[in-house]
Amino acid sequence: MIYVVCSSSGIGYVNVITCDVTGQTGLLRAVAYRTASPQSIITSIYAEITSRITDISDGKAGLIVAAILSMLMALMGVYSPIAAIVLACIGLIPAYLLGGITIAVGIGFGLLGGLVIWTLIKRV
Repeated sequence: MIYVVCSSSGIGYVNVITCDVTGQTGLLRAVAYRTASPQSIITSIYAEITSRITDISDGKAGLIVAAILSMLMALMGVYSPIAAIVLACIGLIPAYLLGGITIAVGIGFGLLGGLVIWTLIKRV
């Protein structure tokens, strides 16, 4: 279904047309027409507006949830230090999915965990 959110016009060689789309979600399409005869489309822009859980709290809620999950996963591996490190790294996956950490930070934690595991294995 197509709804017209706003219809604006400008006069002159160069114009900036603004349209308030607050509260709108989904796929939005902006079309610029040349109104002189013959009427033709000059440009067409598509933008998708979505609402995600990370948009509400800027990823802070995801970071708290992921920290709790990571600690729980690490505590599940308390019988073995290697298992605890592996499970803690796996527990960071929700942090990335919820927007709490970036992929670079996740890879950094994974590399650090691998380095600690390598040192533990080397000592034995």
